[in-house]
Amino acid sequence: MQSSAVPGLHLSGNRVTQDLALLFVANEYLSSRSLTLFENPETAKYVLQVFFNINDQMNDSIRAVEKQTSLEELKVFKRGVGHVMYEVFEQIVEPICKQHPSLRPPEMER
Repeated sequence: MQSSAVPGLHLSGNRVTQDLALLFVANEYLSSRSLTLFENPETAKYVLQVFFNINDQMNDSIRAVEKQTSLEELKVFKRGVGHVMYEVFEQIVEPICKQHPSLRPPEMER
């Protein structure tokens, strides 16, 4: 377990690194093609689960640091995390849900 700069916060370095690597690879993949995303529903379901887990981890990171940083640092951090969350939703989650409507979580229903 890798220690972070925040006392009491421990991140699994390998898992976080793997998840972020998957995020960047998926973004590059999507940027380079114009076809639909993941025709296989099982693959689509797996990818959605991974990215929902990444989203949860990003929310956890905000909660973990919010009382231990200045308001300015927190504002900058939240803005950066929010940008990543938006890109994941726009580039990965939403296209998968359009391709496979049955995989759209109820809380995302429009």
